[in-house]
Parts: sequence; C-alpha cells; structure tokens
Amino acid sequence: MDDSWTSTGYLTSLKFHSCRNQIAVNDAATAIVAVLLPTLQAKFDLSATTLAVLVAGQWATSSITQPFLGALADQVSRRALAAGGIVLNAALLSMVGVVPTVPVLFAVIVVGGLGSAALHPVATAIAHSHGSKSAGLGVGLFSAGGQIGAAVGPGVVLAVVATLGPQGTLWLMVPGVLLGIAVWRLLPKEEPRGELAGPRTGLRCLAHGPVALLATAGMFADLAFVSFTSAIPLWLVHERGVPRDDPTIATTLGAFVLGAGLGAVAAGWLDRRVDRRILVPATMVAAIAPLIAVLHLPPGGVLGLGAATLAGALVYANFPLMIVSAQALAPHSVAAASGMLMGFATGVAGVLYIPIGRLQDLIGIIGALTVAYLSLIPAALLALLVLTRHLPVKNT
Repeated sequence: MDDSWTSTGYLTSLKFHSCRNQIAVNDAATAIVAVLLPTLQAKFDLSATTLAVLVAGQWATSSITQPFLGALADQVSRRALAAGGIVLNAALLSMVGVVPTVPVLFAVIVVGGLGSAALHPVATAIAHSHGSKSAGLGVGLFSAGGQIGAAVGPGVVLAVVATLGPQGTLWLMVPGVLLGIAVWRLLPKEEPRGELAGPRTGLRCLAHGPVALLATAGMFADLAFVSFTSAIPLWLVHERGVPRDDPTIATTLGAFVLGAGLGAVAAGWLDRRVDRRILVPATMVAAIAPLIAVLHLPPGGVLGLGAATLAGALVYANFPLMIVSAQALAPHSVAAASGMLMGFATGVAGVLYIPIGRLQDLIGIIGALTVAYLSLIPAALLALLVLTRHLPVKNT
C-alpha cells in the first residue's frame, strides 16, 4: 500500500509540506535586508564595508548557530524550534524599515537571524526523512521552497516600500507569525527521532572529518551566492544608475534565486542518474561564467536575466547534494550535519563577505565580485576530494 495513504505517511507528508512552506515564508522575510541595502545605505550614509558587516551579521547568526540548534533538534521538540524560529525571524526582520539607528538595525538583523537558524536544520531533517528513498530530490524540493520564497520576497518588499514607504515593512511580519502559529498547531507534540537510535556522531566529531571538509567546500560555494545577492543591488544602483526602488533590482535577484530553486530540484533529480562526484564540482565551476556574464550584460534584459537564472541554478545545484552527503556521513546526527552545511558554512561565508565589501571600496564592485566568484574553484576541488574518498560508490 502507498505510504502516503497511511496515517504515518500522511503525517510525514504534512510535516514535509508544512516545513517547505515555512522555508518559503522565512526566506521571503530574509530578503528584506538584501533588497533594502541601497535604501539603508542612503538613510544612514553607510560605506560598502559597513553594509558588508550588516550582511555578515545576518548570515552569521542565521547560519553559524545552525549545527548547535540542529543538535538540539535531534534531541528535543522540532515543533517548538520550527514554529518559534519562523515567528522570531519574521517579527524582527520586518522592523528593518523603521529602526532609528545603525546599532538597533544591527541588533534586529542579528537576533532575527537566530529564528532562521532554528528553522532550517529542523526542516531539512524532516525533508530528508520524507524523501528517504531519494534524499537528494527530497532536500532539493525543500531547498526549492526556500528559493521560491527568496525569489518572491524582493518584489513583495519593494512593492510594499513603494506603496507604504519603508515603515510598510512592518506588515511583512503578518504571514510569518500566522504560519508559525499554524505550524505549532499542525505538527505533533512528540515526533519520532530516528537519529537517536544508535550512537550519536556529535558536533565534536562532525567538526573534525569529512563533514567538516564538505562544509568548507560549501563555505566557498556559499560566498559566491552571498556576494551575488548582497552586492548586485548595489551594483545596479551605483554602476548602472538604477533607482533604489526600481523593479530591476527585484527581477534580477528574483531570477537568480528562482534559478537556484530550479537548480536544486534538477540536481536532486539528476542525483540518481549522474555520478555525484562529477555533478557537484562540475556545476560549481560552470557557474562562474554566467555569474560574471551578468556584470557585463544590460540589466533587466532577457540576456541579463537569463544569465542570472542560469547562474543561480548552477551555483546552487550542489547545495542539496552536499547536504545529503553530509547526512549520509553522519546518519545518527542528521539535523546537526545539515546545520553544518546549510548553517555553519553559509554563516562563515557571510563573515567572509566583509573583505569582499572592503574590496568593493578599493577596486570596485565588479572586481570584488569576480574575486568572490572564483571561490567556486577551491569549493569544487574540496567537494571532489571528499566525495571521492568518502562516498566512492553510492550517491546516498
């Protein structure tokens, strides 16, 4: 009998779709900061380096803490962490448009990021269990949900700001709070925790070994992703003369993150057909060309948006595959391993964006972005090393 028609299958499906919707709303809220960077720069007269510190603060707290919260989720209620995380993230990040000072702005971004950190490893663990027969596709679909939210987010934020002004961002907390309440009601209080059935790997073990190396590869790959989403709005405004509230900003970011979602699903589907040792490093290296091409094509045009979509698809295709690889390497600490890849690696990449921001002041945005995009080369080499040595036969 099809498991989807059993009570257990229905519950697993409900958890999967609930968490995918959470991620969509969560990542839409997270887009508030990136899309408002030019507005915040003008409001507070900030340098590119200071903006990079703000970006790093958001990525660090929303990501670096994920392995620790993932380890906690492996032992306690996932429901509380998931529901509370999305409410905290939406409530605080929606205040970005109304904060009076830079220190308050930084505090709102940093604390709000903790909500996202609580949500992601929990949702990925549920996606992994839902897609146990095809974990790459399951995590790819989950990741696509987040990218859909991130794709829609910039357009929604700019529309709200254009209509209501920066203070209108306060309304953006409503869907997040409502969904957090719904998740608290829908997810069961006690959940099966299969990860605890055997000896736990533990964060200390994850930090020394193939998962740590894989996380380092993810860090280099994530630097290219963080740099695009954070610096492209500034490039459009300062290099191409686009107004700060122009729809071109939203469409360019939207094309990139929509492409990322498509790339995640495509990679999950290809995972059972193409050797992961080839697929992961090949997509990383191939992403460099369209990433650079975006900087030399007319913004908002068909070619420019097409290059942004292709860049997002290629640079993000490795993401679900490296997550399920880390989960396979740490089968008794699935959420913690997920947090290492989608959390710690991404957070460190956010911190590394600070020198990229400094490079923007020194050599210009195009030169700084080119340096960031070339980080995909060491990412590909490290991923190839880990996948070849530690997952030589099976993809999952």
